[in-house]
Amino acid sequence: ILVHSYLMYGFPTQTEQETVDALEMVRQLFKNGCVQSAFWHRFAATIHSPVGRNPEKFGIELQPLPPIEFASNDIDFIDETPCDHEVLGVGLKRALYNYMNGIGLEEDLSIWFDKQTPEPTVRETFVAEALT
Repeated sequence: ILVHSYLMYGFPTQTEQETVDALEMVRQLFKNGCVQSAFWHRFAATIHSPVGRNPEKFGIELQPLPPIEFASNDIDFIDETPCDHEVLGVGLKRALYNYMNGIGLEEDLSIWFDKQTPEPTVRETFVAEALT
């Protein structure tokens, strides 16, 4: 059985460190044969979701909705957390493409990003230890 993972990044208040740590976990899942394919999705706040209904609980401010069109559910939001999800998203997708092809599983995560990123705080053996 092959496993595909739908991954999310850019959740409100998500930091650069948390994003790098998430990639480290994903790297380990590929390295240990737990996942064979995946795709990173950027978080989107929606009207009827817990985030959309209670933005203050998630530390964000919703932008005014444009005139509603059919099935217009996404809400733009302001997140004051200093994290450039657009830039990180490129690196996340670059890493994932390579991991799915068995490339770069032993490399430092920083090679996937066009900017300096923090070192992961997740132990390099976390998934292997959990499997044993």
